[in-house]
Amino acid sequence: MPVFYQVTPSVVKNRSDGYGEAIAGHRRRGFYPQTLGQWERALSYVGSIPGLEIDSLPEDASLINVLVANVLRALNRNFVGIEYHGERVMKLLKVESSDVHVVGIHGIGGTGKTTIARFIYKRIFDLFDGCSFLENVREHTKKPGGVDNLQGQLVSDLLGVTHGQIHSVDDGIKSIRSRLLHKKVLIVLDDIEPSSGLTPILSILDSLGSGSRIVITTRDEQALDKFEVSPEI
Repeated sequence: MPVFYQVTPSVVKNRSDGYGEAIAGHRRRGFYPQTLGQWERALSYVGSIPGLEIDSLPEDASLINVLVANVLRALNRNFVGIEYHGERVMKLLKVESSDVHVVGIHGIGGTGKTTIARFIYKRIFDLFDGCSFLENVREHTKKPGGVDNLQGQLVSDLLGVTHGQIHSVDDGIKSIRSRLLHKKVLIVLDDIEPSSGLTPILSILDSLGSGSRIVITTRDEQALDKFEVSPEI
């Protein structure tokens, strides 16, 4: 989005006033005609784009505030689709129910699965006794010790302790089983695949308290077969 500060789009597009004079001066000084042509085409292009016109402001900070407000409005328009899909997931999660629900979000890479999951997580995390968002699971499990690190993060998040306070991942898992058996938790497993090797992590899911929710994102629908997943989106 171009910002036209104390200048009109038509002046930029037509290279009038100071713009034309500046290019003429560069031409007299022997600038490459090809470079000048690129500049002229760029000015014409920018002047044709709908943008924000500002005549005057009391101080630069005001300009920043105006720009931020306009960018946020543009982002909100672009995220209408995210909100729509987020609402669909919310209905599937049935947060008012005391049952344990697992919801899957699957699709090709780059389609906003993680964004939707984060949208949901930020919206409802404060309704739970413990929360954990394990991001890029597929990528982490391919690294040496990746599954152990994910287990450690899960234990740390749900128990509210640092990794250093956990003597071993197995001890942490046992603690989760005993301490969270009657507590409602929210877990997001982002970007898993059938071969992610998450058996140790999945082993705690049958110990979650009533009302717990699990959100899974994946590129491969087969990765959801290990879970009793509600209808996916």
